[in-house]
Amino acid sequence: MPFIFGTPLRRRVPWRVHTLFAALLVAGVVHAQQAPFTLDAALQSATDRSASMQAAQSSVRASSEAAVKAGQLPDPMLKAGIDNLPVNGPQRFTIGQDFMTMRRIGIEQEWVSGEKRQLRSALADEVVGRERADYLVQLANVRQQTSTAWLNAVYAKQALALQQALRDHMHHELEATKASYRGAKASTADVVQAQVMLAQTQDQVLKAQQTYQTALIGLSRWTAVPVSDVTGEPPAPESFVSSLPPDELRLSQPTLVAAADDIAVADADTAVADSAYFGERDQRFRLNVISGSD
Repeated sequence: MPFIFGTPLRRRVPWRVHTLFAALLVAGVVHAQQAPFTLDAALQSATDRSASMQAAQSSVRASSEAAVKAGQLPDPMLKAGIDNLPVNGPQRFTIGQDFMTMRRIGIEQEWVSGEKRQLRSALADEVVGRERADYLVQLANVRQQTSTAWLNAVYAKQALALQQALRDHMHHELEATKASYRGAKASTADVVQAQVMLAQTQDQVLKAQQTYQTALIGLSRWTAVPVSDVTGEPPAPESFVSSLPPDELRLSQPTLVAAADDIAVADADTAVADSAYFGERDQRFRLNVISGSD
């Protein structure tokens, strides 16, 4: 008979459970202690996780795939049917008894002229350009909103640091006033005034902390991950847009690019519509196999 020496199994289970719980707790603490977000990190996180950016990318891919088929002939269609099927009398709903009843099956191909296909292909290309412009608009909007949220958080953090420094200064002032009071160099009113100023400063610190936390929550809305702290200096407010000529400005501003692409799409759509009304009629070629009643 085999003998097993050591700790019983029922005593090992709690130790393993505690070990697993401790590991999960440590992992949670490490995850919670995220590194402070710089401006570049916030922009990268917002760009990678933005739902509007993902939707814009999907629209670009869909329009690109549609543009490939725009210049091709439509797919041939398989058609089948029954002609002159009796619906009453002794031969109703029968196929092989009445000589007028015919079964047919065939392939139909719609023929679109080369000019129309070229116009449709041009329209599809313009749609792709418009979708890409919309993507740039979404990208610019996400980056702008994320940058604004990050700047709000950085300035709120700096304001909090100033309020905390002022609180420490007022605390030292209170201690100095108390020392002067004990040395008969200050009155009770001076001590009370120092206490009131310290209390007001502490209230300002609490308000600054709340403002900072609100700014972090606003930044987390764009980064799509919790932000516990921010770091870095705000960049210098520089802009070269005002010095650009109108032609270059039209090519650099996403909203102007999107507006120009909307006009191009409208023109291409008008050309396709004109070809449908005034161009040659499309032809349909059918290859039918017809069989009569047996």
